[in-house]
Amino acid sequence: MLLAAPVPHNKAVISHAVLPVASKPTTKSILTFCILYLVYSLRREQADARLEQERQFQIIRGQMTRVNHNLVRFINKPAHVISQRHNNVAVTALLPHNNALIETTQPVLVPALPAMEVEVEPAVAEIRQGVARLSTCPRSLHELWREYEFGAGGYKAAKDFTEKERGADKAKYYRRNIVWKKVSELIRAGFSADQACDLIYRCYGRGCSVTKIINEMINDKKVGGHPGLRIAHR
Repeated sequence: MLLAAPVPHNKAVISHAVLPVASKPTTKSILTFCILYLVYSLRREQADARLEQERQFQIIRGQMTRVNHNLVRFINKPAHVISQRHNNVAVTALLPHNNALIETTQPVLVPALPAMEVEVEPAVAEIRQGVARLSTCPRSLHELWREYEFGAGGYKAAKDFTEKERGADKAKYYRRNIVWKKVSELIRAGFSADQACDLIYRCYGRGCSVTKIINEMINDKKVGGHPGLRIAHR
């Protein structure tokens, strides 16, 4: 006698799914994964680099825009000169942006532009030629000599001052005359004016100011002058 197998009450048929068995990763698959990950990392770094480059470009672009804006404002700003205000004589300055001329008798600030020079009108220069006046602070011995030979700022040459005019600023004239006499002596000895000034610089130092050189020459005059400046006529 055969016995029947027990059947569930719901009489449902149970099917058994076949599950795949996980295979062991091969060397080729591992290598492929590493290559793909490396490519992904490089692309991500490249994208980050592009974003950073774009950010830096925007920063530089903003800075250049501000520089250009300030430069345009500076160029369009009229140039000024400090008027000497001597007998209400106007000084003429050359504008840097359109080469126009202006006149002013009001002292104002001067932009630091080495190429901009103050020019004196012919009529003003003619008036100043008869005015005995020494410059405030010559910047070099060469400039000091030009003041003696030709005058500074259109004023009368110091060599043409009368005794009364020399006495009007006696201390300043006396001090500068120390240099003027020495340069004149060297010129008579055969040097040019520039060579004479350069020789004085070699004796006292190229970096010395005009004031310091004059002080040293006054001190050396008490002992017969600087040995390097005792030049015989050649």
